[in-house]
Amino acid sequence: MKVGFVSKDTEMIKVFKTKINKMLPLDSLFYTTFHSIRTICTETLLNGNFVALFIDTDTKEDIISFVKKCNENCCALKIIFFGSDIENVYKYYEVDHLAFLNKNDYEPYIDHVIVKIIQHMQDFEKKYILVHWKNLVYVLENKDVLYVERDKRRTLVHTIYGDVYTTYQHLDEFIDNLGKTFLRVHFSYIVNTQFVREYYRNHLVLADDVFIPVSRKYGKTIHDYFSDEDEDDYQE
Repeated sequence: MKVGFVSKDTEMIKVFKTKINKMLPLDSLFYTTFHSIRTICTETLLNGNFVALFIDTDTKEDIISFVKKCNENCCALKIIFFGSDIENVYKYYEVDHLAFLNKNDYEPYIDHVIVKIIQHMQDFEKKYILVHWKNLVYVLENKDVLYVERDKRRTLVHTIYGDVYTTYQHLDEFIDNLGKTFLRVHFSYIVNTQFVREYYRNHLVLADDVFIPVSRKYGKTIHDYFSDEDEDDYQE
């Protein structure tokens, strides 16, 4: 995961990094600094796995238009404004953001903001999966995933909208992050049980008549899972 900063105020950036590292010591957390929003496109934030972006409002740029695009295209990204122009702070409430920090009086509030970021990261891991392909990272909501399929050396993530995302990530990486509604039913398949229409001893039928094989190894798991919901629906 990444946290970004749009600012030339190196002292404030240092303060934020120190606080985050102290409260969230993760080796997998990275930082990127941008000197201007003109150097950023929403695809960079989306594909770069950013979860939070601190924006210095003293940069005198068209921040509102930029953040509106972020709100529309980067659902997992949280914006934190910081600046000294308190008189005009009201205009930043036109867009969705996590907090506004006053550069002249941020100390009492910074810890609370960092806690919010940590909570967001934890929620992010529960609600989204990251699909890596070459130099791109696709952020998908768990609820939109229909099933995940292993095809030789590649993994295919199928969504309810008919989109298919290709990656070299293994199925084990996904089953740990997809949540309780997903089940491993075969060496090569993980399914979203919310979309199982029919279930049998050796296969499942998902929405849109998608046929998914069930291996003997996972047969009891499937039986037990659906028996808890409705024993009468299990079919031989």
